[in-house]
Amino acid sequence: MTSSPSSRRAMLATLPGVAIVVLAIVGIRGALLLPIGALSAPDAGFVPLVESLLLAIAGAALIVQSLRGSHVGAPAPQPAAPARSVHALTGALLAYVLLLPVLGYLVSTFLFAWAAVATWRKYRWWTAAGYALALSLGTHILFTIALRMSLPSGWW
Repeated sequence: MTSSPSSRRAMLATLPGVAIVVLAIVGIRGALLLPIGALSAPDAGFVPLVESLLLAIAGAALIVQSLRGSHVGAPAPQPAAPARSVHALTGALLAYVLLLPVLGYLVSTFLFAWAAVATWRKYRWWTAAGYALALSLGTHILFTIALRMSLPSGWW
């Protein structure tokens, strides 16, 4: 029994989603080995469990999308040159780690997210800044208010 080239392409298109689901399962298994706690008092395994569950959902969505053929005909985003992207993201991550204790979580995360979004896609600077602002404020609110965690505040 031979399969058509289009069905082979569809199966190959599911591989990233399958890899993400497998990674999520490993994460879920690891998180379940830790104490989970509750929403009002999360313990060490809470955040990894939630992240792994969200990762599994994203991987499943990729699998469904590839099987439905949603990727066909959709315009692909134009990423920056791969080597430039790797270098820029590595530099941004290094700057994030170094600036986090100095500038604090909110400012450092904004700057890192802005650099990452600007590197991944070719958005106008204010669109990338908007995404970065939403991400940094959203995660700050999630961690400080919803989960009552303390984040680095920086020197100032």
